[in-house]
Amino acid sequence: MKKVSDLHAREIFLPEYLKAVEDLAYQYAAPPGNVLRALLPFSLIHKLPEHVRAEKKGTERTQLPVYAYEAPFEERLETYTGIIRSTFAKGGSVYVIAPTIEEVHLLYERLQKGIEHRSFLFTSAVPSKEILARWKTASTSTEPVLACMTSSFLALPRNDLELIILERESARTHRGLARPFLHAADSITALGKHMRATVMFADEVLSVVTRARVLSGAYEAFEELRPRLRNTDHIHILDIRRD
Repeated sequence: MKKVSDLHAREIFLPEYLKAVEDLAYQYAAPPGNVLRALLPFSLIHKLPEHVRAEKKGTERTQLPVYAYEAPFEERLETYTGIIRSTFAKGGSVYVIAPTIEEVHLLYERLQKGIEHRSFLFTSAVPSKEILARWKTASTSTEPVLACMTSSFLALPRNDLELIILERESARTHRGLARPFLHAADSITALGKHMRATVMFADEVLSVVTRARVLSGAYEAFEELRPRLRNTDHIHILDIRRD
C-alpha cells in the first residue's frame, strides 16, 4: 500500500481534449467516461505515455471556421498536400481522419511523401507496441507533424494542432457501433473548438447535413459547392426496332 500523497497522477490528455469530451457527453447525454471509452482504444489507456506539454504560441488563436470541401479524390489529395505544407510553414500540425483502416493507409502513403520523418499512421491494425512508440515520438516532436488516423486516436496530444480534416465525411462508418454512438464529425468539431483549430469536412459528394449547414451559414464552403453531380458517362440512345 502507498500513501495517497505518494501517488502521482499521469497527465495523458490535453485539457482541451477533456473539454471536448465534456461537450460530447452533454450533446449525447452520456457519462464522460463512456464518451472517453468510445474515443480511444481502451486497451491503450493505461499504456499511453504521459505527454510533455509544449510551449504555446505567443499569439492566442481565435475560433476558426468549419469548411466543407467537395471534390474528386485526386483533387482532394492535391489540396490536402498544399494545405499540409502551408500549415507546417506556419508551425502547425495536421490530423487527417478517414473512416476505414484501408483508407487511412492510402492517405498516409500519398500524403507523407517528402515529409516522411514528420508523418505518422495510427490505426488498430498497428501493433500496440508500435502505436505507443509512434505516439511518444509524435506527441513530443518539436516539429509540426502529420497524423493520419481513424477517429479513435484523436487524443494524440499536440498543442500546435492547426487543422483537422475529416476525409469522406458522408461515410456511415464514421459513426461508432456502440453507445453512445459518437459520430466522428461531432468529435472533430468539439476538438477543433477547444484547440482553436480549423476543421474541414471533405468528400466527393458531401452529406445532406453538411450541405444544409453550408447553406445556413454554419459552415463555409472551401470551394463553391457543385449544384449537381458531374456526369462523365456518355449516353447512347438505341432504337430497338432497328437491327
